[in-house]
Amino acid sequence: MKNKFWTVMIEDKFLNSNFMRDASENIVEAIRFYSKEECEEYFEMLRKDKPFRIVEVTCQLKTV
Repeated sequence: MKNKFWTVMIEDKFLNSNFMRDASENIVEAIRFYSKEECEEYFEMLRKDKPFRIVEVTCQLKTV
């Protein structure tokens, strides 16, 4: 199981994995990259006039 991925945010929302939908506060809908390099390649294709940023997400599992 992967416990780390990279995604793109715009302001305080996650870029949606479905490009037809708006950015979301729900991380479940976020586009995910399992290498920083892949995320950076995607990031380069985004519009430069928007405040996009790359973030690293670390998942922590807890048995309940």
